[in-house]
Amino acid sequence: MSSKKVTIQCEWLKDNRVLVNPDGQVWPCCYLGNHGFDNMHPIIREYVSKKDELNLFTNNNLCDIIQHDWFSKTLPDSWNSENPTNQCVEFCGNKK
Repeated sequence: MSSKKVTIQCEWLKDNRVLVNPDGQVWPCCYLGNHGFDNMHPIIREYVSKKDELNLFTNNNLCDIIQHDWFSKTLPDSWNSENPTNQCVEFCGNKK
């Protein structure tokens, strides 16, 4: 059985775009309203642990939020890991 390499090119990063849930949480575009995301994935657990820092209602500076380590380092680093999130693979991944 052969496995295909997935190259992830994030659509939100390409367009410098994020979306905001009605509760104020700021997410990359594919996470908004996506109730199927894996709460057990390390990237999502890290987001949840920092959710107050990534919320417009508790941290009302959107520029600071999108420059937060989770958006600028943790998420992009995950694309080259052995275990990227399913959302990134499905929505922004090119299988080769």
